[in-house]
Amino acid sequence: MRFHYVLLESRLEHRTCYGIAAVTVNDGVEVILQSFVDLSSDRRSVAKLVRLCNKLELSLCHLPDVVEDFCVGGIDDD
Repeated sequence: MRFHYVLLESRLEHRTCYGIAAVTVNDGVEVILQSFVDLSSDRRSVAKLVRLCNKLELSLCHLPDVVEDFCVGGIDDD
């Protein structure tokens, strides 16, 4: 199954937060396979996570572990 990762943006009370979702296209409609919302209020760091997951073609089964690592330590600035 082909899928890719996208940046999610949510408004919770008086703040904006960002997350990640794995999506596929089914009959022209994007379908969310798995998502994690409210990872951070830092758009740039979550966008970097999304780019990295797409670049590495991260397997969907590894997404929960990657999200956990992100929440604990973020992403190194290489």
